[in-house]
Amino acid sequence: THYSEHQPFYEMRYDGTGEPFDNILEMRAAKIRNFLSTRDFVGVSDFWIEQYEVLVASGTESLIKKLEDLTGSDAKCEPSPPQKERKRRRIDPELLSYLMEHLDWDAENLVGYHKRGMRKPTGK
Repeated sequence: THYSEHQPFYEMRYDGTGEPFDNILEMRAAKIRNFLSTRDFVGVSDFWIEQYEVLVASGTESLIKKLEDLTGSDAKCEPSPPQKERKRRRIDPELLSYLMEHLDWDAENLVGYHKRGMRKPTGK
């Protein structure tokens, strides 16, 4: 497949219609489901979901150890340490409210994200 700006195939529905997604959140949900389907690929013997935020907060040592144990191979890299001091990005409350309302929470739940109750933003 050749990717180009005038034919962005990765932005099209993979349901046979070839139509573009209605929005980026719809595309995210489809990408999550597509990603999860890789567990059924020939040659895939195990499948884990790791959240980037968790790896940043806790470091990669336990993940690398798990890989070493399962493969019987020694890692040739150094694990990344936990980044406890890393500042969390502040998300605009209106954007967060929009995301909480419009994300496909069935898809998000499949990769460990869950909708939490949140206050609606107050006027400016």
